[in-house]
Amino acid sequence: MRLLYHVLYQLRHQQPLHYADYKLTAVEWLKFQEQLVKHRYIVPKNARHPIIMPVEYLVTETGTAFLQENDQYREEIPHHRSELSAWVRWGGKRYEKSGTDKRYGAMLANGFECNTAEWSSLMHSVLSYCQQSGGTGHLSIAPPAALADIEEVEQALGHMLPASYRNILLTFSARVHFHWCMPNEESGGLLDDGLWDLSKLVEYQLLREDGCMEEEGPAADIWNNSLLFTRNGAGGYLGIDVGLRPGEVLFLSYDIETLGQRLGFSFESFMDQWIRAGCYGHTESQYESLASNGCSYVDSHSERARTIRLELLGGSLSSGEERDT
Repeated sequence: MRLLYHVLYQLRHQQPLHYADYKLTAVEWLKFQEQLVKHRYIVPKNARHPIIMPVEYLVTETGTAFLQENDQYREEIPHHRSELSAWVRWGGKRYEKSGTDKRYGAMLANGFECNTAEWSSLMHSVLSYCQQSGGTGHLSIAPPAALADIEEVEQALGHMLPASYRNILLTFSARVHFHWCMPNEESGGLLDDGLWDLSKLVEYQLLREDGCMEEEGPAADIWNNSLLFTRNGAGGYLGIDVGLRPGEVLFLSYDIETLGQRLGFSFESFMDQWIRAGCYGHTESQYESLASNGCSYVDSHSERARTIRLELLGGSLSSGEERDT
């Protein structure tokens, strides 16, 4: 029931479908399509039967009636694609979403506010402690970007930047380079390209478009629907989802197991939580260690983040200590 609902829902909204998202084989997927046509849920506009169902398939009156009769499933649809296969096989009355989906839904409804005025002092405090302890590091915060500079980049990219990222560029900084490394080799921030840099956006997108990333399948959907905004120097990138779950920050790599790991509801919320955790780490496993309560988002209240903060900032989250994020 849920599989049928989701396929019809995606087709109705002209969204991409791929059998791997449901953990079906290519043969199972083709047979499923044939059944949908046979029972008049959909009609094809062409005679082809590709593995990837084209948006040219039309949902019939029968399919529309099914969607209306089972509209209770709409609120259950997972935001995270990795949950789809479990959800479509769920036979119970109500599906319980993961922690990430719950956090995403709550923040989507309620929004998120962050205090960027504290970011600079928090990063300076981390760097100062690191250097006093015999470590190394660097911090440079450029002035806010001019609107004309942002529009020039947007013209080159062919689309506007995500609102949350655009806001930080205009109100806080066009470029932040921050990294630190303690004598025990604990480190944070990003050494090569910094936390973000407006001037590098076009370069990152050219890398993606030149075929350095996946070309087809579910992995391609993630790469092609992401605006890359920095890289970790070890083959990984941070990006902003511009298609599947717009605005979310995610980790991108060539490892299919970690590709698309969701790190934050928005650019602002991710940076706020990461900076309050000392910008610890740069790999997917280190980001994962900063998550909590079944949600993959970086959380400055997580156990690992509190440990890092005790070491670097004396345990302080500044004015955000009690804020529920």
